[in-house]
Amino acid sequence: SPTRIPTGSPTAVPSKSPTVSPINSPSVVPSNSPTSTPTDSPTASPTDTPTAHPTNSPSSSPTSSPTKNSFSENGATVHTKTFSDASDTQIWALRPNNNYHSLGAITVDQDDGGQPTQALLKFPSLSDLLPPDAAILSAKLSLHARNPTRGVVSGYRMISVWSDQTATWNSFGGNGVSRNGVQALSSASFTIPNANQIGLKSMDVTIDVQEW
Repeated sequence: SPTRIPTGSPTAVPSKSPTVSPINSPSVVPSNSPTSTPTDSPTASPTDTPTAHPTNSPSSSPTSSPTKNSFSENGATVHTKTFSDASDTQIWALRPNNNYHSLGAITVDQDDGGQPTQALLKFPSLSDLLPPDAAILSAKLSLHARNPTRGVVSGYRMISVWSDQTATWNSFGGNGVSRNGVQALSSASFTIPNANQIGLKSMDVTIDVQEW
């Protein structure tokens, strides 16, 4: 059975959909794994160079103000922000029309009840809170894995626009999210390190955030 991983605070760095071409909000679609590997608390920490202060709040789900630290480097002001708001859900082939956005965890599993489960994760506040002229120097995504797996768990940038409140297995054409360059990129943005161990995992997602 799949492992549940409460999510809650992503770090800013997903790009439009673990994807190429930009979309409304960044998202990540962890790939299936022969074992369930839930994760939680995504945390995004993009570092930008602009001096402007972001305004507005995320377009979906309540969010908290990002933690920000600033310092000067080579005459420029560098801001380090940590985002702890995330929109996430999972989609399950066994219940193709069910939406699971109200669960406190996201699960990735190749064989959950005999059918695969995919997890969707994005940080809608990033596009609103980062100035349009920001130069992203680095961005990391932090997740907490509560269940170990012998499988490989990877994240793919989404291209298709989706909502955590309406996404289902069937809403992506009946086959979940396809890594076909249309719904999600065909190449992984990251692979969770040491998936056979529980605990905090940190992945570099700089390129994905820069694509925004």
